[in-house]
Amino acid sequence: MRERTPFPKELIERLPRLKLLLSGGRHNKAIDTDACRSRGIPITGSDARMATVATLEHVITLILAACRDIPQNDGAVKAGGWQTSLVTGVTGKTLGVVGLGRLGSSVARIMSTAFRMKIICWSSNLTQSIADEQAKAQGLPVAASDGDKMFKFTAHVA
Repeated sequence: MRERTPFPKELIERLPRLKLLLSGGRHNKAIDTDACRSRGIPITGSDARMATVATLEHVITLILAACRDIPQNDGAVKAGGWQTSLVTGVTGKTLGVVGLGRLGSSVARIMSTAFRMKIICWSSNLTQSIADEQAKAQGLPVAASDGDKMFKFTAHVA
């Protein structure tokens, strides 16, 4: 189950054969732990830190694969053809990041550091000052050498 999926006592009582509850995180405040404990139902979860690393690697891989048209070109080669499109690199381009939590800020840091990408970010609770704080927390300067903000807040998502 996802870490924010409500799992109240009423739901636990309606599941008489429930033997184990596995959550996507270590500490899930949405689960009624007392109700589970009273029924002898163990609750376990994954280590969110490791999931974040694996997810981070996967996100970076997907960004690079999409920009290099790897899925399409791989299919063309396997079908006996050759590269079917001109590919686009990421260096110096702009990356839009939705959310600057642990995962989003890590993606932004890696892509801005490794590929000199400009980062535009959006979140429902994000302001430019919070984006600046996130840049500092990631060990990045608030502004790039051209004076542009390292993580630039945008008020809308297309």
